[in-house]
This record gives sequence, structure tokens and C-alpha cells, in this order.
Amino acid sequence: MKKLFIAATLLMLALPVGAQNLWESLVVWLKSRSVVDSSYIYQRPACFAVDGNFNLQSHSASMSMNYDINTRSLGHADSVWVRGKSVMEFDGKVRSGVGFGIGYGNLGLGYGINLGADDKASRTFNFAIKAHKWGIGVSYYGLNSYAFNEVTIADDTSRYYSHIVRQSNSPCNIYRVGLDAYWSLNRSKFAYTSAYKCSMVQRRSAGSLLISGNVQLTGMNCGEDDEIFNNSGIRSYMFLQASAGVGYSHNIVFLHRDPTGPKDYGLRNLTLNATLFTLLSVNNTFIASPTQTDSSNIVLSCPISPNASGSLALAYSLNRWYFSLQYTHNLYYFRSEEGLKASDLRQGNNLRDLNFATLMQNWKLMAMAVFNF
Repeated sequence: MKKLFIAATLLMLALPVGAQNLWESLVVWLKSRSVVDSSYIYQRPACFAVDGNFNLQSHSASMSMNYDINTRSLGHADSVWVRGKSVMEFDGKVRSGVGFGIGYGNLGLGYGINLGADDKASRTFNFAIKAHKWGIGVSYYGLNSYAFNEVTIADDTSRYYSHIVRQSNSPCNIYRVGLDAYWSLNRSKFAYTSAYKCSMVQRRSAGSLLISGNVQLTGMNCGEDDEIFNNSGIRSYMFLQASAGVGYSHNIVFLHRDPTGPKDYGLRNLTLNATLFTLLSVNNTFIASPTQTDSSNIVLSCPISPNASGSLALAYSLNRWYFSLQYTHNLYYFRSEEGLKASDLRQGNNLRDLNFATLMQNWKLMAMAVFNF
């Protein structure tokens, strides 16, 4: 007991010293300069920065599902298996939003909201470390969107035939939680962040191959009292993807003048960036929550599928100010294995098989202004 007390006392005395050393190491790392070719890249001194942005964005998703469904689950007295098809779409209307961020050196933290009566619950959060040679970021994107569902049961010669087109009673929720990372192969002459973040300035045109990876969870669900999902027996969907791939990015410098004084006084720079990534989702998991409360979730491993993303950005540096106009576009694809059986679905007497294909895409146009202290 005495030895335990002595060890605990020593640990408590050491903690402040360890925390102080950790903080000092962090400050040194934040202020440290990368090894670059200075004829191609100008590094701003590490400092605090604040930014504000206005953006236009759209997120759309469509899912086509084919399944065998039992007529009893549709309200019929007899039990017959019939073929059903459901096409679910989430509207891709353009939304406007505002956001702000704070950062120091390569660290950044951002928050944003969508504007409009249907988007009061929509929020965006992100935290990122973005250097010229590598970067990693965690983000959350939430959006309210009306859902449209076209359901066809059996064929038009069957007594069980029905064709229903519905819109959700209220906006459904779409959300994405993501972890994204990149690695630049031309680290000495190319600054990937120069058109997206203000810590690096590209002096001369250059490009690089990029290695990219991401993990993302995308979910779509409507209110419990909304009937739009009931004919397919599914209440909500989630898609978990882990992707890896390569891309190419190039900076074209139209104008550059080096600073002539402190706080980047005299700096002038105009740079255009174009980037394209192609990725393969090496892990795909489909998770669906059924409308029947006594049924377990459907969890399926899906085949490898292709994804793609691209961006364009035009950035202008003026002394301590930095302005950027950015456009990004992402495509995500999901599909099931053919011929899923009842044992895979674990839905008892509701569904017997299920095939689906899903395409999700989003784009964002953002104007940003940053001031470096």
C-alpha cells in the first residue's frame, strides 16, 4: 500500500512536467518549417488565421432495390411471395450555407450551417491537419432532404399489383462522417494546399501524383411516423466505405510577387489548382434498419466499387489576406451481391431476397476569405 501511494504521488508530480513538455513539443512542431524547394514554394510564418465562407452545395442519392416480399407484410390475409421494386431518391436541390473557421499553422477547425427553412438542423464540422506533403481530416456533414419513393409490387396482371409514388411527410436526414487523408509524392516543389489553404504559396507551376484514402459512413433515414419506407420494409440505410486510390493535382501560377516586409507585406499570388482522384472502395458494408421492430438489422458486405472525386480552386494572396474560390465534386457507388438470400437478410417472413444499387453524389462551390494575424 505504501509503495502504491509513493508511485501515485510521483505520477501526479510528473504529470504537469509531461504536459508542459508535450505542449512545448506541439508548439515547436506547429512552428517548424517543411523542407521544400524555396524557388517553387513560399511558406508563410506560422500564425493564427480566421476565415469566413459562403457556399452553394447539393447532395443527391438514388437507390434502386429489387426484392421478394411477403403479401402478409403488406396487409393481405394470405401469404404469397411477390416481386417488388423500390426506387428511392433524395432531392438534389441547391442549398446555400455560411461557415467560419480558425486555425494555426497547418491546423484548422471549421463549422458551418445551411440556410433555409428546411435546413435548420443541417450542420457541418471539420478538423484537419493540412500540410503541403500530407494531410488528414475528420468531418461531419448533415443535411435535411425530402425523399421520393416509387414502389411497384408484382405486375399489373396480379391481384397484388400496386404502384405508389410518395414523398416523405417531412425532410429526412442525410449525414456523412468521414476520415480523409492524402500524401503528395512531389513534396519539395508542389504545395497541394496552396489553392485551398493559406499556409503555403506556390511560386512556380508544378504538379504531383497523390495517394489518397478515406473512410466514410453515410446514412439516410426518415421519421418513425413517415410511411415512405414501409413498402420496402426498410426504415433507414447506412453505407460504410473504406477507399484507397491515386490522383493527380497541378498548380498553375499566373502571378507571383514575393513579400517585401513583415506580415507578408507586398505578397501577390494568383494560383489555379485542378485535382482528380480515382478510388476503389475496398470495404463496403450496407446496414439497413427494418420497419418491423422485431426484426434485426440487415448487415451485408458488398463488392468492391469505384469512387471518384475532383476539384478546382482559384486562390489569390494579398499581403495577409487570402481569397479562394473552390469547387469540389464527389461520386460514390454501392451495389449488392446478386441473389441475396433470406439467411443473409435475417428478416423472417418479411423479405426473402434483396438486390440494390446506390449512387450518391455531392458538389460544393465555396468562396472563402482568410486573414492571417
